Amino acid sequence: MCMSDSISSNLPFLYSIDGGSVTITQYTGTSIEPVIPDEIEAKPVTAIGERAFSGKPIISVTGGQFVTEIGAGTFYLCRSLLSVPLSDHLISIGDNAFGLCDALTTVELPDSVASIGCECFAQCNALFSVDIGSGLKSIGCQAFYNNRALRAFSVSEDNAVFSSVDGVLFDQQTAELVQYPLGRQDKEYQVPEGVRSIRAYAFAWAGVRHITLPDSMVSIGDYAFAHSTIRNIYFGKNLRTIGKDAMKYCHMLQDVTFPAGLTEI
Repeated sequence: MCMSDSISSNLPFLYSIDGGSVTITQYTGTSIEPVIPDEIEAKPVTAIGERAFSGKPIISVTGGQFVTEIGAGTFYLCRSLLSVPLSDHLISIGDNAFGLCDALTTVELPDSVASIGCECFAQCNALFSVDIGSGLKSIGCQAFYNNRALRAFSVSEDNAVFSSVDGVLFDQQTAELVQYPLGRQDKEYQVPEGVRSIRAYAFAWAGVRHITLPDSMVSIGDYAFAHSTIRNIYFGKNLRTIGKDAMKYCHMLQDVTFPAGLTEI
């Protein structure tokens, strides 16, 4: 591996070359609309490294058509970033890659993207909608943590792992509720029959007031309803386990009746 810098390359980047590909390791320029080159030193740019743009006052990033990987924290704290540089070759997006990107309003994951990391789009305060392509197989923990403007998820019909039901994100079998869109305006929500579990943080910070869980529900994950405005929960008669701090800081909670078969809180 060799390292070149922006002075010797006349590019506003530091980068590394490993074999036949290039990784952008740091943005050193001043433009608020940087362009990632498709090639450097006649080698394709295939990755944007960890924290390469973190905290920079950029509003957009273009280019980089051969990028397959966006690293952890790559665009973390880019509060002015309006558009996400996701090419049709992109495969993975790392932990917290777009955390606290306050200006980001929409995300469209190409069909090529197979995984997004933990807190990938956490606390993107303006994020309104997320479109998931056919290839996504893995969503990290708290990937959409505390996105209170998020109204709906849409998922490609060709996705074999995830699905969307009325804007709520589930696994393909509708057995696990993965994420409730926190900006949804409904004050009541009834989880569909057949759902067996709720993922950790799925309703955390949600504005919903009344939730009914089906009798098929068996387990509720950690912090599932934490910080929400929930007032009433009907758990369903077959619930067995409730995870750690599932209702922590639910200050408006008024009425909870635990089913007789509950074995663990």
